[in-house]
Amino acid sequence: QWYQRRVLEFQTFQHYFKQTKLSCVMGLSKFSSCSAKDAQINSEVPPIFKLVHRYFQQGWNPKESLLESYQSSSGENFHVLYTYSQDRIKDVDLSIPDEAESADVEEFVRLALRREISTHFSKQIMFISCHSKSFHDLSISLAQNLLKETMVLSEPPFFAMYTAPSAPQPDIVLPTGYYLTPLKLDHVNFIADYWAKDIGNPLPIESIRSIVRSNISERPSAGIYVEGGPENPVAWSVCYSSGSIGSLHVLEDYRGKKLARALMRHLVRKIVDCHGISPYVVVYADNPVSNGLCISEGWTKQPMCYTRMFKSCQ
Repeated sequence: QWYQRRVLEFQTFQHYFKQTKLSCVMGLSKFSSCSAKDAQINSEVPPIFKLVHRYFQQGWNPKESLLESYQSSSGENFHVLYTYSQDRIKDVDLSIPDEAESADVEEFVRLALRREISTHFSKQIMFISCHSKSFHDLSISLAQNLLKETMVLSEPPFFAMYTAPSAPQPDIVLPTGYYLTPLKLDHVNFIADYWAKDIGNPLPIESIRSIVRSNISERPSAGIYVEGGPENPVAWSVCYSSGSIGSLHVLEDYRGKKLARALMRHLVRKIVDCHGISPYVVVYADNPVSNGLCISEGWTKQPMCYTRMFKSCQ
């Protein structure tokens, strides 16, 4: 019954895309549309989209995804990745080439956020990210204007995205008495409480605990414990359903021991061994510690603009 329900949800949602499939609009033409169920995606898709696609295929993301690709008359490729669950879109990722014309960018954003699609946006939280060096402000401004009647923009902190090096770094030797192991479900509430404080998440605490529970039970996670020390982990990190490593936290009394570095290297190696593909992280751009850690570990900063939006009260 669960499988049949998911298939029905997927078929119903795809129906809306097929209804609005346009062979040519202005200077853009659709040349590809595929879901996470498809074995392959277009070779022109950006690496970060391929990574997320692989997570869907491996079953690490409980949602569904649909990828649409467009091409301008001058040959530039545009991509939009929708992530949804139960016929409700949770995330929209836009990939815009830096060589594109502004008119093509505007038309692409209008297509990606067209009314037939935007009516299915989640009632809770939705993220719109733009992967482009040149069109951050334009694309988000267009999105705000298109969605102003139904969505409210939250004052967004600016995020930075980093992708891991292709070859994992050697493991860090932990201090004597410290050991690293997957996180335990017994510690869901403990970790969720710290995560809520770290990010100021507007979600109810039960929703945060549900996310943490799925992060621990469905995907790789890592916690560092101390023999004879606290029952809870003193440092931890997880793999989000979107494919990124996150929720990295080290208790204050245990900092300065390279525990964060040890967690990152361990999870990178585990994901590479499992998928053959490098993960990524998204950190606050104004957090010098997180950015410094990524840079010192040889991670590559990616162009990205990340915006949080909410359904408006009607």
